[in-house]
Amino acid sequence: MLVTVATIKTHIYSQLATAISRADATILQSAIDAAMKEAMGYCSRYDVNKLFLNTPAVVGYAPDPILAMHVKSMARWHFITLANPGIDYEDAQVRYEQAIKWLLNVQSGKVVPPGWPPVILPTEDHANLFHYTSLPKRRNHY
Repeated sequence: MLVTVATIKTHIYSQLATAISRADATILQSAIDAAMKEAMGYCSRYDVNKLFLNTPAVVGYAPDPILAMHVKSMARWHFITLANPGIDYEDAQVRYEQAIKWLLNVQSGKVVPPGWPPVILPTEDHANLFHYTSLPKRRNHY
C-alpha cells in the first residue's frame, strides 16, 4: 500500500492520532483508504494498482514519494474532521487543496510524473482514448 498507518506519521504525530481516534486504529485507516480512493479517481490514465496498492505482483516498482506526500495530506485532512486537538487546521486545509490542485494537473496532463506506469487497455478500448474539442462558434455580423 502507498500509505499506511505507520507511514502517515510524517504528517500527524502518533500521540495526536491516538487522541483523535481514541486509540482506534480503524478510524485512521478509514481516512487513509478514503484519501487513496479519492486520489485514484484523479489518476485514471495511470495504472492505479501499481501506483497505490503495490501488491507482491508488482516487483521492482518503488512508490512515488510525491504522490505519497499528497495522499498523506489528504488523509490527514479527512482524519482531523473528527477532532483536531493541537493540529493547525488552516495548514491542513491548504495542504489538502494543494494536493487536489496537483492531482487535477496530473489528470489534465499538465503534470506528467516521471516513471508512472500508464494504464494498459484492451485493444477495443483504445478508441475511447481520443479526445477532441473545438473553439466556440463564431458569429460575424455585417
